[in-house]
Amino acid sequence: MKKLNRSKKGLSFTSRSDCVIAFLICKNISYICTVIEVRGGKSPLFSITGELVMQIEKRVTELVEEKISDRPELFLVEVKMLPNNKLIIHVDGDEGITIQDCAAISRHVGFHLEEENTIDKAYNLEVSSPGVGEPLKLKRQYDKNIGRDLSVKLAGGEIKEGKLLFVDDNGITIEAKVKEKGKKAVLVETGIDFNSITETKVLISFK
Repeated sequence: MKKLNRSKKGLSFTSRSDCVIAFLICKNISYICTVIEVRGGKSPLFSITGELVMQIEKRVTELVEEKISDRPELFLVEVKMLPNNKLIIHVDGDEGITIQDCAAISRHVGFHLEEENTIDKAYNLEVSSPGVGEPLKLKRQYDKNIGRDLSVKLAGGEIKEGKLLFVDDNGITIEAKVKEKGKKAVLVETGIDFNSITETKVLISFK
């Protein structure tokens, strides 16, 4: 089994014929862990659609929650079964998540799906923490990003950028520099309700 180790611009990975593991770190934030495997034997990939997709996502959600039930610092962000036969699991942690955690979740989910014959042909299983540029989906993700700069898109199309200061059950407060003509820029705090947000992303600096 051939292994390759590479490192370039903060990205390192080990690859094998059946598995790819990636590890990425950038300034002030870490998105760790991508474990990709081809599961389900050597049958050709096929298109999974309709009700079966919902059944698979529901079962995978149960399996992930089961695996991390004794790890309160970890949480499931989302499960997606894509038409191209890629099963994506995004898991995060209050203090990040390790490559070992992702690999353990991948093994647990893959083993049970095969034992139960939930997906009876080949598919790609990818377990990872949310990648750079992925929108925040849960309040818990906002909590762990307090102090970081966000780009917040509002329902009307307006985009606000600033440092995340506070998070509560109703929304967030960000701090941004505002400069009026002929005046010095000042820091202004702005409260934003969750129900007015259509997308939030963490602004990443590689400097």
